[in-house]
Amino acid sequence: MRDKPTALLVEDDPSQLADYTAKLEESGYLVHRAATAEDAIRLAQSHPIDVILTDNVLPGMTGLRAIAEFAKYSPAPVLVMTSHHSAEVEKDAQLLGARCCLRKPLDFALLLRELREAADAARVRTATLRRRRS
Repeated sequence: MRDKPTALLVEDDPSQLADYTAKLEESGYLVHRAATAEDAIRLAQSHPIDVILTDNVLPGMTGLRAIAEFAKYSPAPVLVMTSHHSAEVEKDAQLLGARCCLRKPLDFALLLRELREAADAARVRTATLRRRRS
């Protein structure tokens, strides 16, 4: 059993990656980091993840394209971050299965609230699945 919730953080900007990692760790998360969606997918295959926080604009595969790949390996909710926020990007993110689309620079209080709500929803989903299997 893990003591801390685990976040997979996907961000190609080294300073933002360091800043978001520090803030998540200060908030009690164990953080796995990746600079590309491809690296993040490999991490999702090999580690239990509670939540995925991905930038949209990444080298190689975008965060939006990665949502379906993450779902193949992890039931973790995906939160998309973007500096290029628009109604279209937000709609696409949600249609592809993201829990939400957050504007960068991140409002960290909002991010923590979204992470708590995602964790609560995941617990409800898990409990429902367990009851159905019983």
